Amino acid sequence: GRIMRNYNVAFATLSALSLLLPGVSAAVDWSFSGRAETGFQYYSFEQSPVVTNTTQPARLNPSQPVTVTTTRSSRKFEDTMPMLGVGGTIFADRFFLDLSYLKAFDGSDSDDLRDTWNRPTGPFEFGLASDNTMKSKADFDREESALSLGYAVTDSFSVYGGWKWAKTDFKERRNGSFQIDAEGSFGVFGRLVGDFQDSVKYDFENNGPFLGAVYGWNFDGDKIKGNLSANIAIAFLDGKFENVKQSPTQTSNVEASFGGPFRPVLPDPRVDELVGEFVASGRDFDGDTTGVTFGVNWRGETNVEGLTYLLGLSAYQYSFDADNKNGSNGGDVDETVVTFRVGVGYAF
Repeated sequence: GRIMRNYNVAFATLSALSLLLPGVSAAVDWSFSGRAETGFQYYSFEQSPVVTNTTQPARLNPSQPVTVTTTRSSRKFEDTMPMLGVGGTIFADRFFLDLSYLKAFDGSDSDDLRDTWNRPTGPFEFGLASDNTMKSKADFDREESALSLGYAVTDSFSVYGGWKWAKTDFKERRNGSFQIDAEGSFGVFGRLVGDFQDSVKYDFENNGPFLGAVYGWNFDGDKIKGNLSANIAIAFLDGKFENVKQSPTQTSNVEASFGGPFRPVLPDPRVDELVGEFVASGRDFDGDTTGVTFGVNWRGETNVEGLTYLLGLSAYQYSFDADNKNGSNGGDVDETVVTFRVGVGYAF
């Protein structure tokens, strides 16, 4: 009847919210439905190279500033992580209000990076050039939540909108080698080489509104009863990449050549500080994107009244354009997420 069709539309709408709203909802009049899910989430984070130009006063002649150029290579980390999710829904007639939370954890990947740092030769100033290669291993976790309000336009078609938030926390452990050259008018006259290690914590966070629609097909056979739904949603997100903490850089196997300015600092802990400046973790930035999420979901009925089982697959890719402030170019982020979910829902 009409009540059962509305019941299925509500389930189809909520289960099809995919990453935005992982789950299912059921109610007529005023009621509450809870859900719990598990599954796997493929996550990929890719950041384009960053070139930053900053102006510094010359040490001997501050009125003649010099431009320091830093180049940081692209980085990409990806993994398939286990995930857990919970949610709850209040539903009244054709309206629903839903809150969801999901956490994916134990992601890990590595990448080969290369960074450079260059301060050109100036009046009465020698230049410095640093070339650093490193192996970076990143561990990461991800969490997201969403709040939505929806309306069943027909027994099969619904629309919804709301707000979503997501955050990925990274911890990188970096091991590499460095080469720092002191350069004058006639070329390199001092060189410092060695190995280094450090760690850095940073996070990538995004949030913003979304709008979506879902269409469902009911199955009422003798052996299979449930609802298959497909949805599409568009999100308007602001993103923020922020360095949280960097450990002190530790150097080893340090050697100086060509004489030059480096030999006096070899026994000094200032070597760690000097190298740490050249291998700094990078810049913070803000960005924004408009992205689309697709999803398909199945909600199956059981012999227990009010109890359903859930299967879902959803995917999106968001490309965040960095703000490129303070002399920086690049650093755009591509974030790709594919989630497979299984779960149960129960209407009280």
